[in-house]
Amino acid sequence: THYTMTVSVQHLVASRRMNYYAFLLVIIGTLGYVSNRAKAGSALISGIACGGVSLVCSYLMYRGVPYSATLTVVVLVLLDGVFGWRAFLAWSAFLSGQHEKIVPAGLTSAMFALTLYVLPTVLAAAKQKSKKTN
Repeated sequence: THYTMTVSVQHLVASRRMNYYAFLLVIIGTLGYVSNRAKAGSALISGIACGGVSLVCSYLMYRGVPYSATLTVVVLVLLDGVFGWRAFLAWSAFLSGQHEKIVPAGLTSAMFALTLYVLPTVLAAAKQKSKKTN
């Protein structure tokens, strides 16, 4: 018996939002690198890596791969933990007098907030079951 997967509207909406999210992560990583090329090479690498992982998650949801939205929720929660921690450290350094940390603090805060914005859409998709059809 051959089965095909029917992708829910929530999966398609979440997939599209993840595409925008991935693009914005790469842009933010690039902005971090441009702001301090001598010390922020990791910002560009992490922006591209996180954006790439997000694009893979988006593609899997778009294709209706079972549990892809659940996997994406896990990825987003992990990324948000990292972004939140990095934002906390950067803001702490800024408030301690390291005023050059304002750009990393702002950019990591933006990534943290962006992840919180995308997460409910992906959670809604994760609650939807893909339907098998003959």
